[in-house]
Amino acid sequence: MNLDELVQAVLKEVMAKIDNQIINKSDKKVAVIFTGTTIGLEESIMQIRELKNHGVNMTAVLSQAALNVIDMNVINDIFNLEDIYIDGKCQDNKVIYNEEFDLIICANLSINSIAKIATGISDTLPTAFISKCIINGTKIIVSKNAADLDNLKKSDNSYKKIPIAYINMIKGYLDKLESYGIKLINSIDLFDYAMQDNSEENESIKIKDRIVPKINNENNMASEINSIQTEEISSEYELNKKIISKEDIALNSENKKIVVPSYSIITALARDLADEIGIQIIKR
Repeated sequence: MNLDELVQAVLKEVMAKIDNQIINKSDKKVAVIFTGTTIGLEESIMQIRELKNHGVNMTAVLSQAALNVIDMNVINDIFNLEDIYIDGKCQDNKVIYNEEFDLIICANLSINSIAKIATGISDTLPTAFISKCIINGTKIIVSKNAADLDNLKKSDNSYKKIPIAYINMIKGYLDKLESYGIKLINSIDLFDYAMQDNSEENESIKIKDRIVPKINNENNMASEINSIQTEEISSEYELNKKIISKEDIALNSENKKIVVPSYSIITALARDLADEIGIQIIKR
């Protein structure tokens, strides 16, 4: 076996290991909680669909109030029928308490549910399930959109007259959730935070796409392996998506500029990563 064949064989083995790492990441089990608010719901649904597209194994848990605001056709389209649990509607609801999950996503947690969880009230399937997961130390992320009253007060006239005392009360509940180890985020960031444990996957994809072996037959093997470099591409790359996630930036990190539509929403983690690795995001 000559030097070229040896180096290519080593690289082939490395790429195979990277592929196995990426495939194994889809084993994550996630429970998605839906309650009775429409605030942030549309964005959350988009993020949940993105998780489904990435092969994440998901279970839905709905309150009775959720049925009044969510189109069940949407839920049935995203989740398998046997993986949908509705408060008071399923005889097998107790089964979910015995299941172990890697992550809990509260897609549209209402103020009512936030207050109950903060004060230890567990009188619905979602609140009881979340309480059990808090006790077990399961990772939980919550869409805080419905309880972000400061932001709602600025953006929606119907919230202009909220008393400061009431806002402070809700903030107190949110502080309680954070003290329980719960991560509070915006709906558009659900996908990024849910996949954050998969940062190794994103790095693996990036490495796989960018490694370009350059072989110099005049040097010894050590110098040839050390000469493997990453190709730098300075041209613009167009990314036609409504929501730009951290993964989108990682997968296109070889570009210096990423052009997105003017209507695109760029998640906080996507902006952080772009700034960190020197990528300019341009809206057109």
